[in-house]
Amino acid sequence: MLEEDFSDEAINYALSNAGIDWKQNALEKAKDYAKTPLVSRYFISGKLYQDRFHPSEVKFALDNVDVDWKKAAIEKAKDYAKNDHLSRSKTEFNLQNLDGFEPEEEVKYAVENSGINWKEVALERAKEHKQGLSDSYTASELREILKSSDKFGDEEIQYALDNLQ
Repeated sequence: MLEEDFSDEAINYALSNAGIDWKQNALEKAKDYAKTPLVSRYFISGKLYQDRFHPSEVKFALDNVDVDWKKAAIEKAKDYAKNDHLSRSKTEFNLQNLDGFEPEEEVKYAVENSGINWKEVALERAKEHKQGLSDSYTASELREILKSSDKFGDEEIQYALDNLQ
């Protein structure tokens, strides 16, 4: 029989009385998703919601999945620095707001312990901007872009400008 042949009430009754531990199922799925590179809480929870797990089941899975969230945050931070050339400030923002890492425990830990050379990241970002700007750009224009848009610090910006070819 097709699913359409059963009423919602019958389906809900069957699912509720089938003896299935939905929280454990959510946890097992979370374990599978945790094997994905650059894993984050939002990534796993998004996948579990796509799989139609209930919020309480998703919370249980996230609370019990064996993930070193600090290590995962470091890997995401390194990815942001290497591929997107994001400043420390923007990396912190993304880790917290896009990836769901805890601000004090994981985000701060990641940016301080990732080994990222933020000056070199600023230099790479400056190179990207230089390619996109006209030949008549000024150092002060580039400085303003790196400061206001990219949120690099003064020391990082000065390093980038001093080393820009």
